[in-house]
Amino acid sequence: MKNPPTRTIPSDLIQRRFFPLLVLLVLYLAAYPYLWDLTWGRRILDILLLTILLSGVFSMRENRTVFYVGVVLGTPAVIYWFVKLFSRETPILDFITLTTIVPFFAYAAVTTLYRILKAEKITRDEIFGAVALYLLMGLTWSMAYGVMEYIHPGNFSFKPDGFPDLIYFSFVTMTTLGYGDMLPVSNAARSLAILESVTGVLFIAILIARLVSAFDPSRASVPDTVTESGDEE
Repeated sequence: MKNPPTRTIPSDLIQRRFFPLLVLLVLYLAAYPYLWDLTWGRRILDILLLTILLSGVFSMRENRTVFYVGVVLGTPAVIYWFVKLFSRETPILDFITLTTIVPFFAYAAVTTLYRILKAEKITRDEIFGAVALYLLMGLTWSMAYGVMEYIHPGNFSFKPDGFPDLIYFSFVTMTTLGYGDMLPVSNAARSLAILESVTGVLFIAILIARLVSAFDPSRASVPDTVTESGDEE
């Protein structure tokens, strides 16, 4: 008697770790200019950022040690983000939230970079991870500027009008556009701006070259299949 056919699931759907993170980051960066000035809009942005946090933890699930460290670093940020969602915004609460979220985002960026660099063959998942990593780097630097501005205001040529100005400055710096409308004036801000611009240039020069040289289009377009029990066919 023949066993009934086992339904197969494309392994690409099971192993795709970075695509949800990429979608959430793009959605956040596209929505924040229109939602920031609205009271309910900021709540939506807070929820989006909280979801990005959880998605970042989810992307680490391949390695148990990396995952547990991510949970330890991400838990304080998640707790404070929930507190922020259900309480009145205050400068001290914003500062604590940024202080807890920056280490986790930095850790998520490093682990994502490590996973991409150690991959023997580059698939769509690594491509998604590289784009997500670039956006995550820009967002993390903007939060680092926010922490610096809370500790010692007056680091820029004009006072940032909230988080959107810092996001704008971060991505302009990382991509080395240099519009010149917002400038770092303190030594601390200039130091961070130098580090971010160098990071952005090295990312493009090294990581993108690595992805292009190792990308296997046949593997990316024809995913293997696995059974529901996890065995490959």
